[in-house]
Amino acid sequence: MKKEGKETGILIQRLKILKRMCEMSRPDPIKSQDLAREKWEMLGTARDDWRCTKIWETGGRNEKLWMPAPVFPLGVYENLIANGVLPDPYFELNSLSCEWVSQRDWVFRTRFRLNDEMMCEMSRPDPNIWLETAIDYHGYFYLNGVFLGEHRGVFTPARFNVTEALKRKGENTLYIVIVHAPEEQAQMGYTSRVRTDKPRVFYGWDFSTRLIPLGIRGDVKLVSYRFAWINDLVIKYEIKGKNINIYMDTQMQAIKQGRANLESLISFNGKGVVSRKSVLNLKPGRSTFTQTAVLNNAHLWYPNGYGGQPLYELRTTLYSAGSSRPGEKPGSMRSREILDQKRVLTGFRTVELVQNEFSGQEKQYAGVAPPYTLFVNGKKVFVKGWNWVPIDPLYAGQSPEKYKRLIELAKRADVNLLR
Repeated sequence: MKKEGKETGILIQRLKILKRMCEMSRPDPIKSQDLAREKWEMLGTARDDWRCTKIWETGGRNEKLWMPAPVFPLGVYENLIANGVLPDPYFELNSLSCEWVSQRDWVFRTRFRLNDEMMCEMSRPDPNIWLETAIDYHGYFYLNGVFLGEHRGVFTPARFNVTEALKRKGENTLYIVIVHAPEEQAQMGYTSRVRTDKPRVFYGWDFSTRLIPLGIRGDVKLVSYRFAWINDLVIKYEIKGKNINIYMDTQMQAIKQGRANLESLISFNGKGVVSRKSVLNLKPGRSTFTQTAVLNNAHLWYPNGYGGQPLYELRTTLYSAGSSRPGEKPGSMRSREILDQKRVLTGFRTVELVQNEFSGQEKQYAGVAPPYTLFVNGKKVFVKGWNWVPIDPLYAGQSPEKYKRLIELAKRADVNLLR
């Protein structure tokens, strides 16, 4: 009891120090804690056996069956190979002995303590901590025995509010259950029967063996938001001669009502060219706000071999409205803080598929689609294309250098379209 009382006293003292640090600190961008740096473990189970054993409470039937998961992102195949459970699937016919993996459920587990930054965020009057990651394909999330939620989908992030489930003192335990791969159509199948957004090529194709990826496919992190954040940025535009009408759609989410400032800056070669500022009254839930701008004398993007590929950066920042002080305007830079910030790159161009004019050969194309010509920015383009397929069935752990090398090879071959 004396030891527990001493630990509690130390924790309270630490929280007081952190609170003073938080009060003294300037507003900073979003705070986060990277859980990828923690020690991870994995366990394979028969379908739904993890439910029967309540693995989020018991740890499973046998603690000795857990194995380390050192390979990040946390792909199932990659970590089984690292543990010597699977052979090299690319050697001879070894891939056939790996097909059982996608038929089982897999559980990933990590234990962690909040770092000082997250402790600081938790000491705020109204903390708002979220767990964010991405999985392939379907999974369930548990933190300290609390069910956070279910997520399904490769192309959308998994995000759960963990404020109430987190422990300030001591160790937190996170379980992520990745269930078996969904049944899907392989190459010799029916597209009309496809019901998931999981790539079909991994179910067996003429250029790929059957290796169906499963696992955690993105970072795993704790993120501290205030009352609102940015989900996505979408740029739409119309090219009018040398000018471009730009529509910047900011998709946001708020957990409560509040005022915020939205600022967007379009830059080229590191120099700002267009900016917009807006004052928002956000309501709980999702919302989209559109800012418009005109970009004069814009540099257009062209395919490989027909011109340059200039890129513009859009940086959008969501600020709290701030509070006014004597002699200070409401929402001033000193009194507000960054709620969230997103950046995207884009190139501006027009693309048209124009039907060719006939020259006395109409009968040749009777009943079929006539030839078309591709125009980019009004210029005819002779299409030289390749069929781009996933560079590896286990795609999550591939390096940017590998992608860069393959795309560079296509560029050197004068390819201007990848399908």
